[in-house]
Amino acid sequence: MASMQDVQSLVGYTDLVAMPADGRRYEIHGGELVVVPSPLPRRQFAVQAVFLLLHVGLTVAGAAAALGVSRPALSALLNGRADLSGTMALRVEKAFGVRMDTLMRMRASYHVARTRRREDAVRVARYRPETAGR
Repeated sequence: MASMQDVQSLVGYTDLVAMPADGRRYEIHGGELVVVPSPLPRRQFAVQAVFLLLHVGLTVAGAAAALGVSRPALSALLNGRADLSGTMALRVEKAFGVRMDTLMRMRASYHVARTRRREDAVRVARYRPETAGR
């Protein structure tokens, strides 16, 4: 018979959804909680963009020409030195068929993740409205 020390508590879905939104990814493997860092959305975007270029056989200069932008402008975007604009997302959709909505959601996810990484530095107290009649 197993002693109380031999019995392990398994983690379930309820435990998983109760984990904090702290920029880490929580997963359950075999009833055990595993914490892994979330991939950076910007990095995901860059990898997908490079894959797209390679898949269609384009260089950065060729892709820039297809998009109607300069090679340095596209290079800055791919290397994370420039942010994705709505206009650029629309150009990508029109040229390569990647939905603008998807690209803009990826951009928003990147900004949320980047801000969450420094949320401890933002010191703001929860707003509490005064009770009526004061």
